[in-house]
Amino acid sequence: MKAVHPGLLLLFTFLCVFLECRVQWLRNVIGVQIDILPPIIVYASLSTNFATVGLLAFAGGLLYDSLSANPLGVSILPLLLTGLVLLWFRDLLLRDHPYARNMLGLFASVAVPAMNLILMLSLGYEPLLGWGTLWMFLVLGLSGALMTPLVFSIFDRLQNMFQYQVLETPSSFREDREIKRSRR
Repeated sequence: MKAVHPGLLLLFTFLCVFLECRVQWLRNVIGVQIDILPPIIVYASLSTNFATVGLLAFAGGLLYDSLSANPLGVSILPLLLTGLVLLWFRDLLLRDHPYARNMLGLFASVAVPAMNLILMLSLGYEPLLGWGTLWMFLVLGLSGALMTPLVFSIFDRLQNMFQYQVLETPSSFREDREIKRSRR
Protein backbone atom coordinates (compact mmCIF):
# COMPACT_ATOMS: atom_id res chain seq x y z
CA MET A 1 0.00 0.00 0.00
CA LYS A 2 2.94 2.34 0.51
CA ALA A 3 3.93 2.11 -3.15
CA VAL A 4 0.59 3.52 -4.35
CA HIS A 5 1.42 7.15 -3.53
CA PRO A 6 4.86 7.24 -5.29
CA GLY A 7 3.36 5.27 -8.16
CA LEU A 8 0.58 7.83 -8.56
CA LEU A 9 3.16 10.63 -8.43
CA LEU A 10 5.18 8.98 -11.21
CA LEU A 11 2.08 8.38 -13.31
CA PHE A 12 0.94 11.99 -12.83
CA THR A 13 4.44 13.21 -13.74
CA PHE A 14 4.40 11.17 -16.94
CA LEU A 15 0.94 12.46 -17.88
CA CYS A 16 1.89 16.08 -17.13
CA VAL A 17 5.08 15.93 -19.21
CA PHE A 18 3.15 14.34 -22.06
CA LEU A 19 0.44 17.03 -21.86
CA GLU A 20 3.04 19.80 -21.71
CA CYS A 21 4.48 18.61 -25.01
CA ARG A 22 1.17 17.73 -26.62
CA VAL A 23 -0.93 20.80 -25.79
CA GLN A 24 0.56 23.65 -27.79
CA TRP A 25 -2.26 26.17 -28.05
CA LEU A 26 -1.45 27.68 -24.65
CA ARG A 27 2.20 28.07 -25.59
CA ASN A 28 1.16 29.74 -28.84
CA VAL A 29 -1.09 32.20 -26.98
CA ILE A 30 1.23 33.31 -24.14
CA GLY A 31 4.59 32.44 -25.69
CA VAL A 32 5.77 30.25 -22.80
CA GLN A 33 5.38 26.53 -22.14
CA ILE A 34 3.88 26.04 -18.67
CA ASP A 35 5.97 23.63 -16.57
CA ILE A 36 4.16 21.46 -14.03
CA LEU A 37 7.21 19.51 -12.81
CA PRO A 38 8.33 22.06 -10.17
CA PRO A 39 4.95 22.04 -8.36
CA ILE A 40 5.05 18.23 -8.38
CA ILE A 41 8.56 18.33 -6.88
CA VAL A 42 7.33 20.80 -4.23
CA TYR A 43 4.53 18.43 -3.26
CA ALA A 44 6.79 15.38 -3.27
CA SER A 45 9.48 17.04 -1.16
CA LEU A 46 6.96 18.20 1.44
CA SER A 47 4.97 14.94 1.54
CA THR A 48 7.25 12.01 0.74
CA ASN A 49 10.78 10.79 1.35
CA PHE A 50 14.17 11.26 -0.32
CA ALA A 51 13.83 8.21 -2.57
CA THR A 52 10.56 9.43 -4.06
CA VAL A 53 11.93 12.94 -4.64
CA GLY A 54 15.03 11.51 -6.33
CA LEU A 55 12.98 9.14 -8.47
CA LEU A 56 10.62 11.92 -9.54
CA ALA A 57 13.49 14.27 -10.36
CA PHE A 58 15.27 11.61 -12.38
CA ALA A 59 12.22 10.28 -14.23
CA GLY A 60 10.61 13.69 -14.73
CA GLY A 61 13.87 15.27 -15.89
CA LEU A 62 14.56 12.51 -18.41
CA LEU A 63 10.98 12.55 -19.70
CA TYR A 64 11.01 16.32 -20.03
CA ASP A 65 14.39 16.40 -21.77
CA SER A 66 13.48 13.58 -24.14
CA LEU A 67 10.45 15.51 -25.38
CA SER A 68 12.05 18.97 -25.51
CA ALA A 69 15.05 20.60 -27.16
CA ASN A 70 17.13 20.36 -23.97
CA PRO A 71 20.16 18.09 -23.89
CA LEU A 72 19.27 14.78 -22.28
CA GLY A 73 19.68 14.87 -18.51
CA VAL A 74 20.05 18.62 -18.01
CA SER A 75 16.76 19.01 -16.14
CA ILE A 76 17.51 16.30 -13.58
CA LEU A 77 19.95 18.30 -11.45
CA PRO A 78 17.80 21.46 -11.07
CA LEU A 79 14.74 19.38 -10.14
CA LEU A 80 16.76 17.31 -7.68
CA LEU A 81 18.43 20.33 -6.05
CA THR A 82 15.11 22.11 -5.63
CA GLY A 83 13.53 19.00 -4.16
CA LEU A 84 16.45 18.43 -1.79
CA VAL A 85 16.42 22.02 -0.51
CA LEU A 86 12.71 21.79 0.19
CA LEU A 87 13.12 18.32 1.70
CA TRP A 88 15.91 19.57 3.96
CA PHE A 89 13.87 22.51 5.28
CA ARG A 90 10.41 20.92 5.24
CA ASP A 91 10.10 20.95 9.02
CA LEU A 92 10.41 24.74 8.91
CA LEU A 93 8.00 25.27 6.01
CA LEU A 94 4.27 25.77 6.48
CA ARG A 95 2.89 22.98 4.31
CA ASP A 96 -0.79 23.50 5.12
CA HIS A 97 -1.02 27.25 4.44
CA PRO A 98 -2.12 28.29 0.94
CA TYR A 99 0.14 31.35 0.92
CA ALA A 100 3.19 29.22 1.71
CA ARG A 101 2.23 26.77 -1.04
CA ASN A 102 1.96 29.63 -3.53
CA MET A 103 5.34 31.04 -2.55
CA LEU A 104 7.05 27.64 -2.66
CA GLY A 105 5.54 27.01 -6.10
CA LEU A 106 6.74 30.42 -7.26
CA PHE A 107 10.23 29.77 -5.89
CA ALA A 108 10.52 26.31 -7.46
CA SER A 109 9.04 27.35 -10.81
CA VAL A 110 11.60 30.15 -11.16
CA ALA A 111 14.57 28.31 -9.61
CA VAL A 112 14.35 25.21 -11.82
CA PRO A 113 14.48 27.05 -15.19
CA ALA A 114 17.14 29.45 -13.85
CA MET A 115 19.38 26.57 -12.77
CA ASN A 116 18.62 24.83 -16.05
CA LEU A 117 19.70 27.94 -17.96
CA ILE A 118 22.90 28.29 -15.92
CA LEU A 119 23.70 24.61 -16.44
CA MET A 120 23.18 24.84 -20.19
CA LEU A 121 25.35 27.96 -20.43
CA SER A 122 28.11 26.28 -18.44
CA LEU A 123 27.98 23.23 -20.73
CA GLY A 124 28.60 25.42 -23.79
CA TYR A 125 25.10 25.56 -25.24
CA GLU A 126 23.77 28.90 -26.44
CA PRO A 127 20.07 29.25 -25.56
CA LEU A 128 18.18 32.31 -26.72
CA LEU A 129 18.41 35.07 -24.11
CA GLY A 130 16.77 38.47 -24.17
CA TRP A 131 13.79 40.38 -22.84
CA GLY A 132 11.62 37.38 -23.58
CA THR A 133 13.52 35.49 -20.90
CA LEU A 134 12.12 37.85 -18.26
CA TRP A 135 8.60 37.26 -19.60
CA MET A 136 9.25 33.51 -19.46
CA PHE A 137 10.37 33.67 -15.80
CA LEU A 138 7.37 35.84 -14.88
CA VAL A 139 4.84 33.50 -16.51
CA LEU A 140 6.54 30.37 -15.13
CA GLY A 141 6.61 31.82 -11.62
CA LEU A 142 2.95 32.86 -11.68
CA SER A 143 1.81 29.57 -13.20
CA GLY A 144 3.82 27.62 -10.63
CA ALA A 145 2.28 29.67 -7.82
CA LEU A 146 -1.18 28.87 -9.16
CA MET A 147 -0.54 25.20 -9.94
CA THR A 148 1.07 24.18 -6.63
CA PRO A 149 -2.12 24.39 -4.48
CA LEU A 150 -3.95 22.48 -7.21
CA VAL A 151 -1.33 19.70 -7.14
CA PHE A 152 -1.55 19.60 -3.33
CA SER A 153 -5.34 19.26 -3.38
CA ILE A 154 -5.29 16.55 -6.07
CA PHE A 155 -2.71 14.42 -4.30
CA ASP A 156 -4.14 14.92 -0.83
CA ARG A 157 -7.48 13.62 -2.13
CA LEU A 158 -5.81 10.69 -3.88
CA GLN A 159 -3.83 9.87 -0.77
CA ASN A 160 -7.00 9.93 1.35
CA MET A 161 -8.72 7.63 -1.15
CA PHE A 162 -6.01 4.97 -1.22
CA GLN A 163 -4.68 4.98 2.34
CA TYR A 164 -6.25 3.81 5.54
CA GLN A 165 -8.02 6.48 7.54
CA VAL A 166 -6.97 7.17 11.11
CA LEU A 167 -9.47 5.92 13.65
CA GLU A 168 -10.99 8.99 15.27
CA THR A 169 -12.73 7.39 18.25
CA PRO A 170 -10.42 6.20 20.99
CA SER A 171 -10.60 2.54 21.86
CA SER A 172 -11.49 1.25 25.30
CA PHE A 173 -8.03 -0.24 25.67
CA ARG A 174 -5.65 1.89 27.69
CA GLU A 175 -1.95 1.35 27.25
CA ASP A 176 -1.23 1.98 30.92
CA ARG A 177 -3.73 -0.66 32.10
CA GLU A 178 -2.28 -3.76 33.70
CA ILE A 179 -4.10 -7.07 33.55
CA LYS A 180 -3.58 -9.33 36.58
CA ARG A 181 -4.40 -12.97 36.26
CA SER A 182 -4.50 -15.60 38.96
CA ARG A 183 -3.97 -19.35 38.73
CA ARG A 184 -7.54 -20.40 39.49
